[in-house]
Amino acid sequence: MHPGGQEVTLPDPEMADFVKKSLQSIEFIAVLGNAWLGVPELTPFVHSCEEAFEMKLLIISAVALCFPVIIFWSLTQPAVEMSPEWELAIVNAGAQLPSDHPTVGEFRVLLDRLEEKVSNSRPEIVEICITAYLWRKERGHLDTLLEFTNSIDERIADQVGSPLEMESIVLDMLNL
Repeated sequence: MHPGGQEVTLPDPEMADFVKKSLQSIEFIAVLGNAWLGVPELTPFVHSCEEAFEMKLLIISAVALCFPVIIFWSLTQPAVEMSPEWELAIVNAGAQLPSDHPTVGEFRVLLDRLEEKVSNSRPEIVEICITAYLWRKERGHLDTLLEFTNSIDERIADQVGSPLEMESIVLDMLNL
């Protein structure tokens, strides 16, 4: 029981003994200060230490209760959906890039042009470009994904009639 008259119970007996000894030593210092040193200001220090300890217990309990809620909330947040041009820019850089990076804009324009020239969808164009680029990279080619995709765009002439299949053009570029 502390001097305020309230009972403080701790679930761990070792922790309770440690706290009790700590509070007793603080009280002893306060009594020593009052009796021998003539410093009456130490008595309020005892109560403030006990109150601080109780506040720490309260804060730790609140954090322990809120932590699972925060973890659950963070796991239920929807993932950021990457645009196809953002995905290409990240593969091109070999590192994470913000969605407003200039390379993302360059890929957006390039994908718009390719979509007009071929019959493939935007996701298919991205998949073909990345697959062919990685295949070339494994074989020692040093061009970037942006350079490679630009070369595909330059190779495909503007179509007046029906659009072409991109796979055949890329396979031709790869000599396969």
